[in-house]
Amino acid sequence: MRRREFIGLLATIAVCPQTVLGQTAKRRPVVAFLWFPPKGNPLIVGFLNQFLTGMRELGYVEGRDFEMVYRYADFHAERLPGLAAELVQLEPDVILGGATIQAVAFKQATDKIPIVVPALADPVSLASLKTTPGPPAM
Repeated sequence: MRRREFIGLLATIAVCPQTVLGQTAKRRPVVAFLWFPPKGNPLIVGFLNQFLTGMRELGYVEGRDFEMVYRYADFHAERLPGLAAELVQLEPDVILGGATIQAVAFKQATDKIPIVVPALADPVSLASLKTTPGPPAM
């Protein structure tokens, strides 16, 4: 191979390595998490431990199969809309909010990203939230 061809090949690899080397950039799914209390709150620690344990039981490990992005309002409700908007800007695949107050902040920030809230109080009265049917009642 001539020097000029070799340099051209190196330049091509440097400009578009995934195409040249046959690799595709695969982004891990991102879960955005917003909570009203501060980070060390026992309720949060317990909730996150249970969530991550459940994910591991299903074969999903944080850092390997998905990424978590965390934000905490530290009991400052006025911070929730800004933190929700910040998380939405990161374009996560799903949003996890701890309770109704986080759901409202996220709903104001996006209508495109799924929002999961395990402790949502009276979703019917929150007209701005759209609910999906759950499993049938037993």
